[in-house]
Amino acid sequence: MAAQVGNKLKAPLEAGAEAVAKGLLQYVHPTQRPKFRKSVRRQLEEMNGTVPFGKGNYHNVHYENLVKHLSETRKGFRASKNAKERMDIANSQFKAWRTYINTRIQESPKEFTVSDEMKSNLKTIFDLVKERQSSTLPNTKIIEFHQEYGKSFKFTIPIDGLYLVQMIHPQRGYLSYNKADYSFDELYWTYQMKCLATYEKSLGQDLLAHEITAYPYWCLHDFMDGYMNLEKFSEFMKMFRFYLQPNVQSLRREFSFALSLFPGEIDRDIEEKDTIVSYDFYRYLFLERNL
Repeated sequence: MAAQVGNKLKAPLEAGAEAVAKGLLQYVHPTQRPKFRKSVRRQLEEMNGTVPFGKGNYHNVHYENLVKHLSETRKGFRASKNAKERMDIANSQFKAWRTYINTRIQESPKEFTVSDEMKSNLKTIFDLVKERQSSTLPNTKIIEFHQEYGKSFKFTIPIDGLYLVQMIHPQRGYLSYNKADYSFDELYWTYQMKCLATYEKSLGQDLLAHEITAYPYWCLHDFMDGYMNLEKFSEFMKMFRFYLQPNVQSLRREFSFALSLFPGEIDRDIEEKDTIVSYDFYRYLFLERNL
C-alpha cells in the first residue's frame, strides 16, 4: 500500500521534472565562469558595511552608496519603538535597492539584457500559452510557457541556470507557487532582474547576485512599501514553502537564529497588529536559507 502511495506521489514529480527538462533542452548558458570571484568573507564585509567608505573599496560606487544607506538605517530601524518610523525606514531601504537595481540595469552590457527580439518572442509564446480570453498567464502554466519558448526559440536569454531553476523547477520553482497569475509585464520584468543578477555574478559577486534574485519575488506582492504586516508576510512566504501563522510567535519560532543576530528587528514593545517585516530582513532570510 505504501509503495502504491509512493508511486502515485512520485509520478507527478517525475512528470514535472521531465517537462522542465524538455523546456530547457535548448538552454544555452549565458556566461563562462567569472575570471575573478571575491572571497565570501570579502563579499560579506562589503555587504555588512564593515569596509571603510569613500576609498573606492566597494564593488562599485552605486553599491557603496546602497550599503552605506542600509548600514546607517538598520541601526535606526532596530532601535525605533515607533511603528510609523519603522515603516518609513523600511521604505527608504527598499527605495535604495530600487535605485541600485535600476541604475545597474542601465549600465549592463547588451549581452546581459533581454533584447527586443527576445522580448517579442516571449510575448509570442505568452499569447500562445495563456487562455484566449485572458490577459494573464496562470501559475500552473509557467513550466509549459518555458517549455514552449525553448522548443520554438532556444533559451538564449542570459539567465544563469540556478536563477532559472528558482523560477520554474517543479520542486522549487517559486513562480509556480506564487500569485495565481502573471501579466506579461510582470514576467518580462522578472526576467530583467534575473539577467542583472547573472551580470553581477559574472563579475564575481555571488552574494549580491543572490540578493538581487530575491527582489522580483517580493515586488510581485509589494512594489512600493518595502515592508509587510504579519498576515501579508505569512501569505507571501508560502511561495518558499514556509507555512507561518500570522503572529510574532510563529515568526520567532521559524527564524529564531536570524532574529537573534539582529535584536530589535521584531520589537517586543510594538503591538502585534503594528509589527512589520522589512524587505531588508526578508533579503537576509533569502540568503540564509539559500532560497
